[in-house]
Amino acid sequence: MSKTSNNAELLQVCIQDLHSGCVAAASRLPEIIAPVANQALREAMENAHGDYAARAQRLEQTGYDLSGPENLWMKGILDDAVRDTQSTASGPILDVALVGAMRKAFQAERVSIETAQVLAERLEHEKTLGPLAANHRETSEADRKLQSLLAQLAA
Repeated sequence: MSKTSNNAELLQVCIQDLHSGCVAAASRLPEIIAPVANQALREAMENAHGDYAARAQRLEQTGYDLSGPENLWMKGILDDAVRDTQSTASGPILDVALVGAMRKAFQAERVSIETAQVLAERLEHEKTLGPLAANHRETSEADRKLQSLLAQLAA
């Protein structure tokens, strides 16, 4: 395995990692959504499911090779969310826990997008900046929606 040694290679790794995370979330969210009790949370998570697929498609449009390794931070967050569905009774407590899991995923993705954006700007990769900006906006908005639901769910 060769070591990443410049901005162009690091951007490639970032795009692969982001894509892998979106694909993993899109594939695993249905099992996490299944026990959600609150209708507003269910709708937000179902929207997030579709948004992950759309974000993966945007990254595919950048032209990068996307055949990288599994995204370990997303895998860990998803594994924790699945564990929550198995170890927490369905209802408000599980819903709050799943909001936390989803928000962790959005935060981690957003930080990774920001890293990729800086690299793309430095490298003047205009074709990459648009999809990254759209994905950043989408994750930020989805996170704000979940944050606003949190107090209501914990009441």
